[in-house]
Amino acid sequence: MSLDPSSNCFKSADEARVSHYAVHWVVDFQTHVLRGHCDYTCVPRDGIPPTQVVLDTSGLTIHGVFVLQDSVECTAAYSWDEVTYPALGQGLRIPLPDFAGQAVVRVKYSTSSEASALQWLTLAQTKSGKHPFLFSQCEAIHARSMVPCQDSPSNKATYRAIVQVPKPLVCVMSAVDEATADCAAPEGSSGEWAQYQWYQKVPVASYLIAIAVGELECRDLSPRCRVWAEPAVVEASAWEFAETEQYLRTAEDVCGEYRWGRYDLLILPPSFPYGGMENPCLTFVTPTLIAGDRSLTNVVAHEIAHSWSGNLVTNRTWECFWLNEGFTVFVERKIVLRMFGAREYGLHCASGWRDLETAIRQDFGETHSYTALTPKLAEGADPDDAFSCVPYEKGFAFVCHLERLAGGDGAFGPFLKAYFDDLAYGHTDPPMLRDRYTAAFPEAAAQVDWDHWFLAPGFPAEKPAYDNSGVEQANALARRLLDGASPQAEDVKGWTAAEHIVLLDALEVSAEAQPLSVAQLDALGATYGYNGSLNSELRHRFDLLGIRSGREANIADALDFATSQGRMKFTRVLFKALKKVVPERAREQFRKNEARLHPICAKMVARDLEV
Repeated sequence: MSLDPSSNCFKSADEARVSHYAVHWVVDFQTHVLRGHCDYTCVPRDGIPPTQVVLDTSGLTIHGVFVLQDSVECTAAYSWDEVTYPALGQGLRIPLPDFAGQAVVRVKYSTSSEASALQWLTLAQTKSGKHPFLFSQCEAIHARSMVPCQDSPSNKATYRAIVQVPKPLVCVMSAVDEATADCAAPEGSSGEWAQYQWYQKVPVASYLIAIAVGELECRDLSPRCRVWAEPAVVEASAWEFAETEQYLRTAEDVCGEYRWGRYDLLILPPSFPYGGMENPCLTFVTPTLIAGDRSLTNVVAHEIAHSWSGNLVTNRTWECFWLNEGFTVFVERKIVLRMFGAREYGLHCASGWRDLETAIRQDFGETHSYTALTPKLAEGADPDDAFSCVPYEKGFAFVCHLERLAGGDGAFGPFLKAYFDDLAYGHTDPPMLRDRYTAAFPEAAAQVDWDHWFLAPGFPAEKPAYDNSGVEQANALARRLLDGASPQAEDVKGWTAAEHIVLLDALEVSAEAQPLSVAQLDALGATYGYNGSLNSELRHRFDLLGIRSGREANIADALDFATSQGRMKFTRVLFKALKKVVPERAREQFRKNEARLHPICAKMVARDLEV
């Protein structure tokens, strides 16, 4: 029986689970749909002979359902579950014949042009303006709008995909390339077409199935790493992410063997709603990381860390999402510590804690259930609604707590590797973590207030310890500036982006009570290089300071920045700030640019702006 409140599957013991998906798609840019079929290898679950398989769907048109017997299609009956919660879509229920070992079911279908997992970009939304672009974003429960599937992290399956696309577009997926060849135009289409075949041999949760199609070129970074991007940005991307192999090797030192074969990066068009998405073999990355100085590539460390935490060992439900992100932030910062030292590590920890303070105190409130590590999602709730930095930073704080009690890195490091090795290809949940930790460190486990950490809302019971020297230097400069000192270029000579971020965060905390004057902001922007900065993190923070002060240059820049890219970390926060100062300008800018944003982002911003 499933305990996943976000899926229509596994509600009865007689349901089969899917062990392999075989997808055949035609990518239709004229109608903005994927059409084709998917074959499902169905196997018993928990040793119980199955009588049916249930698949999550959302907005799909089903053209036929079949059981394959000796590769022959035999028409199968199917039925739809009642739609109880719109966010969860609808269960597709398919009876199965008696079988030994496995049965194969085929579903012929097409997606909706409004599928929440898919964003179809017009020519104008791409760099060259010559070709359209498609990319998917399935986390958390959007895969069901792209393919009928068991859309719960509690089930993992291998997959193979055969995808036909119009030339000269290129198809990439979260898998390993098996073959590429010319093919005949699909029925109803014309022109030259190509067929791509991809295979993911490692079982993955459905949210990790990913596709992108567009005008793409690649550059090799190492024998197992390359970067894909639109031609106009591929060279800049290759330079920016040249250290990817070093990040990957450092991650292997922390976590053990990398089991996915390739690690490639896809630099997406600006509307991608996240900093990165850890799709196996092919991390999707926002172009807002391209700063021209490699100052924001630590996001790659985070996505690489997901190759173990989340992808290899997966949270059983979205209610324990923190087991994915908390461990990932922990590994990410271990990579930063080893590559850049304790001072830089401390700056990253301080910024994360600041983000957590904002989320708990301002976004939710200290008693809100979404500030618990393991929140109780309301029945039928969309997990996207609970998304915040809490599972990342509070989860990180808890893993640091476990490490400290265990005796530090020397003791906890081997435990972490064993955790990933022993649970590889499977799942984890809070009781499993508690049991494994208790077996390894019984005395330390007795000191952990497990229920409080897992279930209590509000701040973590313990703040992580870290080198505070860089933080103290940035905070000291902030105090001098707030006391009236004029900024000097020497103040920040040799600083990293992380130090600037801590400085701007300190100024923002003060500005909550007393905004900086426009004259102060003019001096800061000119002297420290914040005006026109290519670093998206600095641009975002400086605009927030300026919005509070009513500085028109920042307001105008924020209106542009909020819609010239669609990363929710920036877009949502900027629109919330603009709403307080220039609400009608904010709403007008959103309405003009809503179609440019990813559906997930547009939905959230519309709610924030009350439009």
